[in-house]
Amino acid sequence: MKKVFLSGLLLIALLLPLPGLAGPAWGNSDRGAAGGRPQAYPHVSIVEIQYTDDPGGGTYPSPYYNQYVATSGVVVAVYPSYYGGAYVVEDPAGGPWSGIMVFDSCHKPAVGDALELVALVDEYYGFTELKSIRAYTLTASGQPLPPAVLTDTAHLSTANPAWAEALEGVLVRVEWATVTNPNLGYGEWQIDDGSGPTRVDDVAGYGYTPQLNDVLEAITGTLWYTYGDYKIEPRGDADIVLYDATPPSVLSTVPAPGASGVSLYEPLQATFSEDIRPETLDWDLAGPAGPLSATVAYDRSFHRATLTPAHFLEAYTRYTTTIAGSLEDLRGNPMGTDYT
Repeated sequence: MKKVFLSGLLLIALLLPLPGLAGPAWGNSDRGAAGGRPQAYPHVSIVEIQYTDDPGGGTYPSPYYNQYVATSGVVVAVYPSYYGGAYVVEDPAGGPWSGIMVFDSCHKPAVGDALELVALVDEYYGFTELKSIRAYTLTASGQPLPPAVLTDTAHLSTANPAWAEALEGVLVRVEWATVTNPNLGYGEWQIDDGSGPTRVDDVAGYGYTPQLNDVLEAITGTLWYTYGDYKIEPRGDADIVLYDATPPSVLSTVPAPGASGVSLYEPLQATFSEDIRPETLDWDLAGPAGPLSATVAYDRSFHRATLTPAHFLEAYTRYTTTIAGSLEDLRGNPMGTDYT
């Protein structure tokens, strides 16, 4: 057997990490300059990161600007298309100063995830954010979200930075606002609830196309500050509730009203102009001797209801069906008059 002898110099070289290879992970710390000891990060709440009464030129920079901190929160919004990925975390209690955007293309959290983070606090053109993630820990999923802060458009306006800054990064909600400018450029549009205008943006993407004078029952999203303006960033179409006062109607029936020679065995169908609340559908069938027993089913994907008589119909007999005017759409608008 051959023996191999290593010189002391070569042994030291083997014990050192090769250039370009990562050293040990320090978790909630980093290797300090003195003696290679771990350096702990300050653990602060999101409120502590965000809160300041120093306008700092109008953008209210964080007191932890350019520092690494450890913090935690619940993911309330995810924006995967924002320069590779971003999400917003909030303190579970919610409220002013409680939210912050995280610029992070490496991790893909879901809404409701509880996270512990070590990250750098940055001011991206006045928008306080966390970036350069050094530690990311998922502690729970499916957590309840803090309630959206109900406010008016004036408190979210660039014209009122002292108000808007307290809600930067926070999940907010505005009710009964009108679209006053449907196209400010670059996917942005303007709403006003009478207190003063604010902007809405489309970072998340959604199907709704704003129209001048559209009335929104509610709009929800996180508040961002980009390109010199505060703006609401809805998370999707579910965050934009358009006011709807149009009642549902019956578009067609099978068989058609007044038809003769129809099948005695096939169920009856009624197709509606929009989605309805099935529990408000009151559909009766009557023959010469009075009401007949039948079952009713509703197919939401086609806005179609089906009435199936308990027994086959009789030939050469007149039958009448009636859909009560109490039928409601999803917004609670009643049809108003019976359809026979």
